[in-house]
Order: sequence, then C-alpha cells, then structure tokens
Amino acid sequence: MNDSSMAMAMTTTKLAITFGVLAVGSLVVIVLKKLINRKPPKTLLDPNVKVQLKLIEKEEISHDTRRFRFALPSPNHCFGLPIGTHIYMSSLVGNKLVVRPYTPVSSDDDLGYVDFIIKVNRCQCQQSTIYM
Repeated sequence: MNDSSMAMAMTTTKLAITFGVLAVGSLVVIVLKKLINRKPPKTLLDPNVKVQLKLIEKEEISHDTRRFRFALPSPNHCFGLPIGTHIYMSSLVGNKLVVRPYTPVSSDDDLGYVDFIIKVNRCQCQQSTIYM
C-alpha cells in the first residue's frame, strides 16, 4: 500500500467513526428527550366513563368547608382535567342518587391524587352530609 492509499483508508475510517458517533449520539438524545418529556397517564380519558376514586384524606378548613383528597389509580397518574373545568360527582344518599359539579383545586403537576374544596351542608338532623 502506498502513502496515498493509506491516507485514503485513514480518512474513510475517520469518517465512518465520526458518522457512527453522530448516529449513536443522536439516538441517545432522542431517547432521553422522550423519557424526559413523557407525560403521566391521565385518569379522566373519556367523559362518558365513570371513574371510582378512593377518599384518602379529609382536612377541615373551616366549620363548613373541607378539603377532600382522592387517590388516583396509581401514584404516577395525573387527574387529566383542563384547568377551570368541573366534573360531576355522584353518590347514593339514602335511596336517592345525588349528582353535583365540583372543580378540582389541584393541578396535573400533582401526581397520584386530586383535591377538592367543598362546602359541607348540615341537614336538619344535625348530621354532616356532603353530596358526592
């Protein structure tokens, strides 16, 4: 092999290594971007499907106002409701189905739970009732 053939082989090798490093580097950047920008799974995907949530915490804010915290399906879930939008909660109170609109006070940055601030009504029998 003469000097010009060796120089050509070295240049080709350097180009192949450069392109290989660029390809691997680009792949790493793409994978990292996807991992970093991955959004948490949403709890509310279909407005026509009811989702049952477990009440995990109650906090008394005032004599007639409470904060209710409900667990989402997993600690990684977000609620998935646009800001300022309400949902309808339903419950059987006695034999009557009661449905009320409530707006969450937590954001989709809060994972694993959703909070609602709700006024609690006292009925004539002096039992605390909340319609959810």
